[in-house]
Amino acid sequence: VEIFPPDAQAIDVAAVKRMTTDAGIGVAAVGTGAGFVIHKLTLIDADAAARRKAVDFVKRIIDVAAALGVSAIIGSMQGRHEDGERDPALGRLSEWLQHLGQHAAQYHPSPRAAVRRQHQLQAGCGHGRE
Repeated sequence: VEIFPPDAQAIDVAAVKRMTTDAGIGVAAVGTGAGFVIHKLTLIDADAAARRKAVDFVKRIIDVAAALGVSAIIGSMQGRHEDGERDPALGRLSEWLQHLGQHAAQYHPSPRAAVRRQHQLQAGCGHGRE
């Protein structure tokens, strides 16, 4: 399952682990979409303070996802640019994705480790083998 919380504080890691173990299922990822859908935050917002709130939201989701042993998914929080704002928006997105990647690296020191973990999850669910 993918968890789509309104914010990171809504997830009780111990309870999620207990419930998924009891049900015999696993968590695949934790989504950040509520940052956009509920809080209207994006990583490309022209306002620096709003971007900082978006980054902090994603960081907290990354932290919770790591505690669950899974990845965070950044989708709609990337945002949509206005006409004529593509290049500045992509610049802001690139900057903050690099920053968030550095934050996530403390949990997955290499992309290879994250891929290996994904293969392990797939193997455990019967969707693939290592």
